[in-house]
Amino acid sequence: MWREQTAALELAALLASPVYYGVGVPRGDGTPAVLVPGFLGADDYLTVMYGWLRRIGYRPHASGLVCVGSVDGLAARLLHRVERVAADADRKVILIGHSLGGMLSCAVALKRPDLVEHVVTLGSARTPAARAASDPIIGALAEVFLPRSRSADDELEATLGMPLPEGVRLTCIFSRDDAVVHWRACLDDDPRTAAHEVRGSHTGLAWNAHVYHALGRLLAHG
Repeated sequence: MWREQTAALELAALLASPVYYGVGVPRGDGTPAVLVPGFLGADDYLTVMYGWLRRIGYRPHASGLVCVGSVDGLAARLLHRVERVAADADRKVILIGHSLGGMLSCAVALKRPDLVEHVVTLGSARTPAARAASDPIIGALAEVFLPRSRSADDELEATLGMPLPEGVRLTCIFSRDDAVVHWRACLDDDPRTAAHEVRGSHTGLAWNAHVYHALGRLLAHG
């Protein structure tokens, strides 16, 4: 976990980078983007990305989630949020999910592909089985704060590794320096999936200049 101590340095590097101010970044077309936090997280740590997306021409939205509790319940609340954002904008949305937020984003895209244009995962395990590759401390915390006592949770998790429907793009951004989720667990077997490797910590994927460079290109060519 010592590698995660670099996250603050990654934030400082981002704030000093021209990419943070939109220099050289392709402009967005106003597409709504819902940002989804990771396990034990809430929307507040994604405010850096929120502001950046708004500066470069997208319409970012918070998820409204605090990522603890039933996985099925979290996915249902995220789906409700996406339904409202898509209805207000009268167009499909982009979902950008960090860690567990990426898994929840894929669950929404699997259930309502008519609402989702593109899912971008940041350090997210693609299948429930792949989560065994995560840090054991995180795994132990998940047993407490992400209980799987309901059959609905089991049914949802059984579908998470399925390919996303036609018409929904999936991009997996990962780091081999990730000390929380093993980088191999973040990859997807679907040949349609785009995978992008960056350098940095798991936590820092939310404010990593290399991630923002990649996102700028990926979202503009959607």
